[in-house]
Amino acid sequence: MVKRISKTSELYDDNLISVDSHNLKDLLKTFKKGDVKTKLSILNKISLISVADPKALQDVIPYLIELIEDKDWKIRKNTVEILGNIGLVSYEMVENYLDKILKKLDDKNLDVVYSTAYAVVKISINPKCKNKHRLINKVLKKIRPKSNHLYSEIIKNISEIYPHIAQKYIKNTLKLLNEDSPIIKINILKTLGNVGDIKIDREVAQEIVKYLRGPPELKRYSAYAIWKLSKKNLKHFDNAIEPLIEIANVEKDEKLIIYSILALNALCHINPKKFKKLNINSLIYNKHLRKPLLELLYNLSTLDYTLLAPYIDILHDILNTEEDVYTNKMIIRIIGNMGLYDRRYIDKYIPILQKKLKIRKLKQDVVLTLVKGNYIDKNVLRTILHGFRNLDNEENMKFLEEIIAHYPLNLLDALYNEIKKLEPYLNRNNNFKKLLNIIKERLEEKDKISTEDINTVIEEEAEKNIPKIVVALESECAKVELEDGKKVYIIPENTCVKTPLSNELLKVLEKYSKNEMEMYKLVHEIMVKSLIEDVLLDYSMDQNDRKQG
Repeated sequence: MVKRISKTSELYDDNLISVDSHNLKDLLKTFKKGDVKTKLSILNKISLISVADPKALQDVIPYLIELIEDKDWKIRKNTVEILGNIGLVSYEMVENYLDKILKKLDDKNLDVVYSTAYAVVKISINPKCKNKHRLINKVLKKIRPKSNHLYSEIIKNISEIYPHIAQKYIKNTLKLLNEDSPIIKINILKTLGNVGDIKIDREVAQEIVKYLRGPPELKRYSAYAIWKLSKKNLKHFDNAIEPLIEIANVEKDEKLIIYSILALNALCHINPKKFKKLNINSLIYNKHLRKPLLELLYNLSTLDYTLLAPYIDILHDILNTEEDVYTNKMIIRIIGNMGLYDRRYIDKYIPILQKKLKIRKLKQDVVLTLVKGNYIDKNVLRTILHGFRNLDNEENMKFLEEIIAHYPLNLLDALYNEIKKLEPYLNRNNNFKKLLNIIKERLEEKDKISTEDINTVIEEEAEKNIPKIVVALESECAKVELEDGKKVYIIPENTCVKTPLSNELLKVLEKYSKNEMEMYKLVHEIMVKSLIEDVLLDYSMDQNDRKQG
């Protein structure tokens, strides 16, 4: 790539004079009198100018147009490339000559044809070019019968800038996927990845998956294409998970591994159990791979939390030592998802979560994780109520909606009653009304919950193969010593329940432990009442300030 320069004269090796209209004329006189070698040398200098300062060539455009008809193919080739450089930056300088440039697509010399194709695509890239579809269409129609290699190169370049235009030619593009040339295959895979938002049939998908077993660069762009195409063709790539995991586990090429992890992230909903073979230990400490890997782990934590159980200590160590905000956020969110099913995962993290709660950029993520584990204290409530001060912020609204979705049902009515006190200040805010409606919907769900509903939930959870436990109050258990000396607890069947260790456990416990639960709810209510006063005071002061202003 030629570096932009301040003076055109600096382009020259022999301290030639700076280029103005007079000097350009002298250059052209030299050009006309020179032999082919001299002419090519001067065209090379003009080519540099066409990149660095194309407007300096305004006056010589008509002469350059004449040169594309020169009898020497090298001069025609170099000249059309110069016109492409000029059109890329200054479309108006070549606009009136496009038809003459397009005619060179029929030149008898293939090198001139190829250079013309690139030049026209360059010109079409200029935002001022309004007929880019027509130009690109002419190029591709002329090139397709002459060179599959050049066609694949051009369509790839177009897809990088105008994927919606490349999409129109995807049918012809797919025909080249079976070409023997690895370069053509790579270009087509890149094009498919760049376009992305298309449907393909299973046969094409399997051809792409096959290349995961090919040479390194072919693997790389096969993974890239799978990643990008999975959105609309998920089921067609169901057998790509194993080879992608193998690549992530054994390959050294970081870009290839990153594309593979991104593809796995897109495919993880198909069969999460297959991800047990992913060697997370060897990947998590590589900081170049960590971001896509954490995104994958987050998605897995929403699908099957048991897959991440072996890595709970590693994640804890990274969270404890890593200062990167994104890494912290993702691990905190992962732990929150795991805590929905088993509070013990959050128990281990409580000290470090309390420390991270002091970091402004992590506060909401920490609070959401604690709420998912049913940990509600004054700091958690303070952050939630503080969120109601900025309901016009999209991220803040998303946070509050998630909080409401995961807030312990048995405590939600107390929170609702206190938040309603903000209504005089926020009754015109549609987002406030939306949040109140979400809370009311959850409270209505609570009223519908019965023992039968709980059993239904338990059965549904059991179908997900979540490990079950037996829940009973200690007072209901009888301790008995057997003949062999072993001590066991006998629990009457009608006083216990078999259940997955999940968020629903709290509802079950509430049924059997009214006194303890009432005490917990009372403490929660007192905390909310004390904190809501601060929020009300802030709104009242703001209102007074507006009146005085």
